[in-house]
Amino acid sequence: MDSLLIPWSVQYEIARGVSMGFWAWDDVTRDKLRPLPMRRWSAAQRVGEVFGRPLGGQKPEIWAELEREQKAIVEDATRGLGLMGDWEGETNWYGGRVQQIARLVKEDGKFTLQLAPMQKVGRSHRLGRYLGSRRVLQVKLPSDAVYKEGIMGELKELLSKKFILCGRVFEAFSVKDEKVYLVETDENYQRRPNRSDGDGYRYSLRTLIEWYNPLGLNSKQTLSKYAARADLAMSTSVPVLEFSPENIFKIDDACAPHFGGGKVPTEKIFTDGCGFMNGAALMKIGSWMGFGAPPTAVQGRILGSKGVWLLHPTDRAPDAEPKIWIRPSQTKIHLVPPAAFGARALERLHRAHRVFDLVNPSRSTVPARLSRLTIVNLQYNGVPTHILVDLMERGLREEVAALTQWRGASAMPLLWNAVNKASAVSFQRLRRSAAGIQRALGLTRRRNEDDSDDEEAPHGAAPADPDALDEEGAPIPRDGVDVPPAAMAEAIIERIQAGFTPLKDYYLYDDLKSLLKQVMKSYIKEYHIIVPESAEAFIVPDPFDVLEENEIHFKSSQDLKDGCLHLNPKSVTGEVLIYRNPARVPSDVQKVTAVCRPELADYVDVIVLPTKGTRSLANLLAGGDVDGDVAVCIFDQDIVQAFRPPPITEEPAQFLSRYFEPMDKVPTVESVVQEMAAHPSEADDRLRRHLLIGLSESKVGKYSMFHENAIYMRGFTTVLDSRKTGLIVRPSVLQADQKQTCRKPVCLGGDEGADNLPQHPDDKLGPFVLEELLAAGKHIQDALLASYEENGSALVQRGVDPDLLRPWRDIEEALRAHTLPDTLKAEVEVLREHVARVRREWGTLWGSAARRPTGGGANAARQRKQREQRQKNELAMLYAQVPEGCRTLALLSNVARLKASYMYSLNPRIALAFGFQALCKIKAETAGSAAFTREFAEAMSISGAEVRVRSQFNTVENFE
Repeated sequence: MDSLLIPWSVQYEIARGVSMGFWAWDDVTRDKLRPLPMRRWSAAQRVGEVFGRPLGGQKPEIWAELEREQKAIVEDATRGLGLMGDWEGETNWYGGRVQQIARLVKEDGKFTLQLAPMQKVGRSHRLGRYLGSRRVLQVKLPSDAVYKEGIMGELKELLSKKFILCGRVFEAFSVKDEKVYLVETDENYQRRPNRSDGDGYRYSLRTLIEWYNPLGLNSKQTLSKYAARADLAMSTSVPVLEFSPENIFKIDDACAPHFGGGKVPTEKIFTDGCGFMNGAALMKIGSWMGFGAPPTAVQGRILGSKGVWLLHPTDRAPDAEPKIWIRPSQTKIHLVPPAAFGARALERLHRAHRVFDLVNPSRSTVPARLSRLTIVNLQYNGVPTHILVDLMERGLREEVAALTQWRGASAMPLLWNAVNKASAVSFQRLRRSAAGIQRALGLTRRRNEDDSDDEEAPHGAAPADPDALDEEGAPIPRDGVDVPPAAMAEAIIERIQAGFTPLKDYYLYDDLKSLLKQVMKSYIKEYHIIVPESAEAFIVPDPFDVLEENEIHFKSSQDLKDGCLHLNPKSVTGEVLIYRNPARVPSDVQKVTAVCRPELADYVDVIVLPTKGTRSLANLLAGGDVDGDVAVCIFDQDIVQAFRPPPITEEPAQFLSRYFEPMDKVPTVESVVQEMAAHPSEADDRLRRHLLIGLSESKVGKYSMFHENAIYMRGFTTVLDSRKTGLIVRPSVLQADQKQTCRKPVCLGGDEGADNLPQHPDDKLGPFVLEELLAAGKHIQDALLASYEENGSALVQRGVDPDLLRPWRDIEEALRAHTLPDTLKAEVEVLREHVARVRREWGTLWGSAARRPTGGGANAARQRKQREQRQKNELAMLYAQVPEGCRTLALLSNVARLKASYMYSLNPRIALAFGFQALCKIKAETAGSAAFTREFAEAMSISGAEVRVRSQFNTVENFE
């Protein structure tokens, strides 16, 4: 293919078809390839057509982006790293934003790789920008393999090999977030390198390793810690600022007094993970990202360092050169010898290391919500259960009240706003538009539990899943078909804005009931209880050393309290609770005093912790630090005053020696280097295997579950596991722990129908708070749903909507009156048969017998769901077709309208599934509509001022 100048986009699509079994390599002949134009990357769109089987799943902008990257690779000017201006029609362009994805598929008892459609979701990481998207292939691990030792061993054996893709060699580079990242090296298989294709700018695996984490300079690290450092190269980020070597400085950590000799333990490092950046640098970052104001702190990556960089206490001049100060606690990878750190050594490094990669800016989230472990912690430390139940009930009733106000002049705009707020529809749309840079824009942030790219979404929003479109059997994209949005809340919003009301449309009423159940389930089953007087933000150390021990400073850019009741609503003072998730032991929640210090007035949207005392306050919060950890601050005085501060939970004596393997059994980088030197012919093979150390059974996830179950069975007293990097649990300990605490109770997400559920000893420990909340929540839910159905059945009009029947009835009346020409009569009958066929096939696929579950466990259920979605996608595409013989109706633009109206007369649910927008247009036209493109419609929301005005003049009638 290289000799025919077939671009990589086309080669990839041909290989994808082979991997899926659509055709064989023997079918890829010169004659077959001849219709595909040379050097044209967009020709990838025609591969399925040329080989006689549609591939689907791709969009033209992917090929345009790949071609743009290819030109940057060939230019060899490090343009892919960003910060070099516009490129090929893209403003402030940087590379690495296309993902090449492969799935592991088991066939005949063996795993094989199957290529998936490329994605352009905007995500980018340093490695992808450095090499180019085409040089990185991410392999998704099977979801059921992560906790199975045997499967993980088999996968490790497979993935430690070299992989050939169109003559190019890919090798394992790192493991992150249940994905293995392969990189293209400079090796070739049955092909010659092509310099015009950029092959001269590829690297060997060893060269790449030395670029991002030199073995010799980092030889003292444990192997697991060394492998985990790939996070610096693989974290989703945005390049925002390049620092000059002379403006990068080292600065010591601030520590508590330490008299034990040796290395200062992390619990005594106040600044663990937090350095400084001057005002000019933060201003440039704010301007580059369009924040409107510079952030107080930024989380990011630079050189071999990670963490948070806080506004410098004195260097604030806006016209100064950008400067950055890095602490030893932030340095995870040594790229130069520590003694040689300075401008001259840094200048010799590749430019990629001096670019600051932004992960997240500082921001406040108001209000915060509780998690189940926090609820257990608060109750254990004295907060009465009734306070927590009252919070749950208040939140539930507010949500339900807003979703059931259906009468009044402004009822529907207010209902639209309530659905939008309850399910975060506008946020989800915004996140789709900002795909890949949500965290850098401050829209989301990662969970504290790990350093993954999993994101914490606001209340009502589902966590981001960048690979959702990669899953086989995912909902079909809306382009070319008339299906509703995949999210039910978004579909409800689009129907409301089209003129549907739940009082006159039973199907909307029924869908709103389903949405209510979802909202209440989130509150009750997931314990997502909102505390109105709370907020969360980055924790950072005091830059002026003015806070006393057990004091904090918290000022937000938005109101933390009601401005009508408090003179200074943006600041918190007095006693508060502070914690970070997951709060697994009693002392993970601390009672402290919030104060206002004038020196800290400019430090907004961060929670400032003291740099005084005998121990870091961040470390007391579930072993946290200040490298990007987010803490929750509760200032609800009912909760704060009831909370009794517990004693500090210390690690038990001999904990490590009793439960973990000796450290001499933990491999180090130094031992790997020695092993490679002893076996030079096998050095690269051994290196690849060691880089896959992350492909082992996940004990951390298991012990997270074990600990929650132990809390239920034995009380909230001790911690069972350590997350210290590199420690290996003894097999006998794991077996014993698994036997005692492996089953989840219902209140912790266990299956209600499961056997041998753990028992809670009520007589010794008293009622378990989550069981009490679950019971109270279900009682509230049942009452609210009963009220909804009782009142709704009396108010809602059942039956079909005459507005939606009118287009088809008009045609039928014309047929009866013989006013249609014969040509149109024939076309109407063709259309009638086409719609009837879709209805028949729907019945065949989803009739009661066809939908009956067939067992087989979770995996079988998932496969059934994927199969049903694929069948639904195919039926949607059939419905969307313009039947042959309807040319005149098509010219009159009446096909979609008539199909939807006729299908609605046969089965309204099918019409809503396959003729969604057509029905919405019919409904909107009856009330008078304004024309919008989808881009504008999805960008709009109802402002807070509009909600306040409409609420003042709307008669509120709800179902409570």
